[in-house]
Amino acid sequence: MYQSRAKLRTRTGCLRCRQRRKKCDETQPRCANCTRINLICKWPSGNEPHDGRRGKRCQKNGSDDSIQSPLCLSIVKQPSSPIMPAPFNKEEYCYLYHQFISTILPRLVRKSSIDQTYMLCLAPDYPPLMGAMISVAGMQIAPRPTWSVDCAIQSYLYTIAWLQKSIMVKKSTENDDSLLATVILLSVFEACRLDMAPNVAPHTTASGYLLSQRQSQLSKRFTTTSTAIFDLICIESFIYHASLMMLFEPDLDILSSIRQRLDIPLYFSHAKERDIALPVQPILQTSYKFFLLIADATKLARISRHLIDAERILWFHYWRELSEWNQVDHADDKSIELYYVALQILLLKKAPDMSQQEQTLRLSECLQRGLKMFGSLAPELYAPSYLLWPLAILGSISIFEEERKVTNSHINSLIQSRRGGQALWVQKRLERVWDVTKFRESYSISDMRLHGLQLLLDAS
Repeated sequence: MYQSRAKLRTRTGCLRCRQRRKKCDETQPRCANCTRINLICKWPSGNEPHDGRRGKRCQKNGSDDSIQSPLCLSIVKQPSSPIMPAPFNKEEYCYLYHQFISTILPRLVRKSSIDQTYMLCLAPDYPPLMGAMISVAGMQIAPRPTWSVDCAIQSYLYTIAWLQKSIMVKKSTENDDSLLATVILLSVFEACRLDMAPNVAPHTTASGYLLSQRQSQLSKRFTTTSTAIFDLICIESFIYHASLMMLFEPDLDILSSIRQRLDIPLYFSHAKERDIALPVQPILQTSYKFFLLIADATKLARISRHLIDAERILWFHYWRELSEWNQVDHADDKSIELYYVALQILLLKKAPDMSQQEQTLRLSECLQRGLKMFGSLAPELYAPSYLLWPLAILGSISIFEEERKVTNSHINSLIQSRRGGQALWVQKRLERVWDVTKFRESYSISDMRLHGLQLLLDAS
């Protein structure tokens, strides 16, 4: 039942007080009632009805339109909130924060195996982290109304400006969890934004630098489960972005420069020593070593000239390592098999002493196998952009019309499911590659496929 206007105690004041039928003292930005019971004030705009009926109609209809305008958000039932730090103490930001907690975070970190509360507790006291959370949510919620994208961009710019000021102060960052979580989420935001090409490299490089400063503190931090799990989330998120986004950003090569300083195995050995239960990894689909191989293979495949002797030795080492991964049972996650196929393609590009005929046959087999595999996967089970990595590689070596149609249909499935992050951008990039690599009788199939892959790796 909806309350009639006659039963309302006032038609003025904040929307919270009107909903609760309380007399409002009309103190802005936060009235006394909302301050007392820790609610966020929502004030009517100039074109909003004074009796709040517009909001009630939004609630009554129960349609998706009810969240298309931030004016209606005061009616959407939300769980209890922390006091949102300025400038995020507005209803639309609060709504996006709750979307991050309930919908976005479980996609980024496996809900079944990880306690996520530690990072959430940091946000109310550190506005840049709150801004990073809101920016990720605003870019990923479905449906994606214009106002949420605007909030995402504004929050992102606010966070960047804050971090720039912090750098000027030259504050010690050796053990700053809030700063590290913020930079990690900025990488997530860049990987899923739709308005421009990804710019993950600066944030991923910064997160790698911050992680490299924490090595002396690791043993102390692993005395509590919450900080240990937080550090594992951060190191795995860094490896995820630093390895996969190399394909799309040629300048991103932070792993090779700081891998030794990070001492990645320590994160996992400390967890075992402290009996910290980790049924599954928080971010990565399989061992971090597989993702380090992805980074190594991507860097080697980017070389356009013939390999020198030292690089040939590396190629054979990577090929043996990849063959060992093929012997591991991944029946519980078929995406690893898809990644295996994409890695094969990368290494086949620089295969020493392989005949063109064999190279052509192997590339074609990998392409057909990979495209078939992709159709059996459920995009909603994976983090944003995760499936784009192997799909981009498969698409780059597609030279026949039927192959490209299948690739495009898979990209469209990611776009429609809103799980593809930069799917639209990758689609456009592949179209540019395809414009150059249309099949011609005067060129060999192998040369055309490898030329498309080189164009992708060069970000052409």
